[in-house]
Amino acid sequence: MIKNIIWNSFQLILVCSFLIVMFQSCSVKYTSHDYLDKDNKFSSIIEADTILSNHFAGVSVYSITDGKSIIDYNSTKLFTAASNTKILTFYAALKLLNDSLVTFYHYNIDDTLFVKPNGAPSFLHPDFNNTAINKMVSWKGEIVILNDENLNNYYGSGWAWDDYADYYQSEINNMPMYGNCLWIKKSVKGLTISPQYFQDSIIYLEDNLYQFSREGRKNKFYVMSKKREMKTNQIPFVTGESVLSQLLSDTLHKDIEVKTIRNQNEIFAPYNGIAKDTVLKKMMFDSDNFIAEQIMVMIANQLKIERWKEVQKAVIDSVFHFSNEKIRWHDGSGLSRYNLLTPKFLTDLLSELHSLIGKKEIVKYFPAGGKDVGLTNYRSDKNGAPYFFAKTGTLRNNHNLSGYLITDKGKWVAFSIMNNNYYGSSATVKPAIQKLLMFIKEKY
Repeated sequence: MIKNIIWNSFQLILVCSFLIVMFQSCSVKYTSHDYLDKDNKFSSIIEADTILSNHFAGVSVYSITDGKSIIDYNSTKLFTAASNTKILTFYAALKLLNDSLVTFYHYNIDDTLFVKPNGAPSFLHPDFNNTAINKMVSWKGEIVILNDENLNNYYGSGWAWDDYADYYQSEINNMPMYGNCLWIKKSVKGLTISPQYFQDSIIYLEDNLYQFSREGRKNKFYVMSKKREMKTNQIPFVTGESVLSQLLSDTLHKDIEVKTIRNQNEIFAPYNGIAKDTVLKKMMFDSDNFIAEQIMVMIANQLKIERWKEVQKAVIDSVFHFSNEKIRWHDGSGLSRYNLLTPKFLTDLLSELHSLIGKKEIVKYFPAGGKDVGLTNYRSDKNGAPYFFAKTGTLRNNHNLSGYLITDKGKWVAFSIMNNNYYGSSATVKPAIQKLLMFIKEKY
């Protein structure tokens, strides 16, 4: 009797010990592979793919419909974010800026109009119908621009130093004009230059290494042959107080004074220039770096932050309470290679955005797969309708795609697929991303 009790107890101990060991081994396996897809198919897709398996890849998929994570593969690892950073800028603008963007603040003493800039990207920008210039045009007296003391760099931290003449790297300042770019457009009459102020600063060359370029820190521009075929092109110009004064004077055909004043105490009235959603839609669809950076300047002004490099931390502390992920955020556009985001942070953010604006607004701001610029290389649904809406993010050897996908079961999921440190162009990884999107669409 006693022997039977001892034997049965011994067997029970063995069974319990076996179950504990099995549970621990399963836990270790789950953590090390970092995926939730129980049948391992998603992990095997990445490991078997000759493209995805040869670089650093991460995926997070969160079911908005079911309220749970369904795929996590390297989802808490940090990746170079590129223009996926604009999703953060987009959310910050929705939370912190008014529906009508303030172009500048103003007050007058007698016949003098004092203007305090607000960093608005739409001022004199050819792609926007901003009427703010009308206030200055109609003013009969003097106009004085009151610039805050400049405590900021004209580029973001971590930007490429040699991209100064490329359209996507305009300088950042508190009163941008014309997108801080020289615009060159070919027409039947020849080349149209805007702003006209730079007409005499252009040197036309029959042969040049680049079709469009600029001489370092000088507003001297080089354009290759007037006869060469071209579309509308942009060359960033060098900003600064003297350029601001001269350019605005030339535009208004009157002398404009610029003063640097710190700790301005006057009561200014806002001049609203354009709807926020118009500016944000262009930022998201065109992946416009200039707009993204100036949006962050406007947020810095709203939060009364003088040093623009501190605004990202302030935004994280004030409105990014939806995620526990640790990130590094350094600019508004994603030009900086210092930006580091995790796929899980991005799906946390996308889920929060869905709660904030809803599906109808999401499809207005996020480009459609297989249809809109930047996503035409991806396939639409069988009937030609887009099944995902997402923002790309590309720097050399890095390509990311984050947004929303509608599955075959009609469920909405937030996804982030991040690819860093691959060899070659983004064209090498897009077919692999397409494969992952189809897997998510058909399985969930």
